[in-house]
Amino acid sequence: MSVEYRDRLDQRIAELKSKIDSGGLRECVIRGMLYVGMARGMVDERSLEALRRVRVEDAGARLSLSEFKAIVREQFFMLLLEPEASLAAIPRLLPLNEDQRRTGLEAIRSVLSASAEMTGEALSRFGRVTQLFGVTAEPRAKAS
Repeated sequence: MSVEYRDRLDQRIAELKSKIDSGGLRECVIRGMLYVGMARGMVDERSLEALRRVRVEDAGARLSLSEFKAIVREQFFMLLLEPEASLAAIPRLLPLNEDQRRTGLEAIRSVLSASAEMTGEALSRFGRVTQLFGVTAEPRAKAS
């Protein structure tokens, strides 16, 4: 590997690490999906279709497909480089609104359950993401 290439790589790694504490609900949802999905080691067509729906139905600013893919790549590499720091940042990046957090968590569940129910390590990781999102998996009943 050339010195120039290694320098560019080191710069990119430093840039990604510096972005771990940046983002919002969209980045947290993608980060959570990737973290849980990495336990499976693969993605099938139904999961990709569910992920596409999440992008289309996202209430935030519309992203082009290339912008969406760039965010997914960045979140993936953050998880590879600094898995614990990337996960620990999630609660700080989420909105205060519990309904928004719950909607994000449901998007993660929807994508990851599109091809098969979560089991084993994936289910365990989803439990961790649920804790990080600070909501119960199901909406709580409102007091009368």
